[in-house]
Amino acid sequence: MRVAAIVPAAGEGKRMGEGRRKPFLLLGGRPILAVTLANLMRCPQLSEFLVCLREEDMEVGERVILPHLPLGREIRWVEGGARRQDSVFKALSRVSEETEMVLIHDGVRPFISSRLLSLAIEETKRWGATTFGLPVTDTIKLVRQDGLAVRTLDRGSLWVIQTPQTFRRDIILEAHRRAREEGFEGPDDASLVERLGREVKVLVGHPENIKITNYQDLSLAEKIAAGRGANE
Repeated sequence: MRVAAIVPAAGEGKRMGEGRRKPFLLLGGRPILAVTLANLMRCPQLSEFLVCLREEDMEVGERVILPHLPLGREIRWVEGGARRQDSVFKALSRVSEETEMVLIHDGVRPFISSRLLSLAIEETKRWGATTFGLPVTDTIKLVRQDGLAVRTLDRGSLWVIQTPQTFRRDIILEAHRRAREEGFEGPDDASLVERLGREVKVLVGHPENIKITNYQDLSLAEKIAAGRGANE
């Protein structure tokens, strides 16, 4: 089975400050995006890689990312859209016709393991759509805009979702096309599939599979990398 990996990395990174693109921040001496891609490329079941970058980052992306990646694994660079959802859709349109499954993984979620990647692919063969997540451990309250608590939610049914999110190609294409036609913007790719009335299987992820969105996350990532190396 041919499986494509789509890696959105075209966000503005506003929480990191002006001029500080998250994918290019260093983690263990390498750009975060390079660490992410290197770990994805360790999975032999992934056959093609499409990376979404902002137009102004394309040249620097190739220059600073490629030297850190294994030889023989080609990357297809895709100019990102205004939103993450637009970027993924553009990448989907460039996936090879032979591809049967698409795995979508955040470019700034560097500690993805080959074990989780293989699990995602195997479970998607069965379910057609999967995502990773972890059960919520803290108490969660629904809070109004004025800061007053409305109610406490039952955390027993709440999960914090991670990537990769993996789908049969026909399912995720239909989901994105329908969302574009109807003007729907979802928080993740799985939510677009849910709108089709399809089930999405939630698999147990890993606490270290963090997304780096601010400097606190980067500090935690540096500790994880120091403890086990950026590559698992």
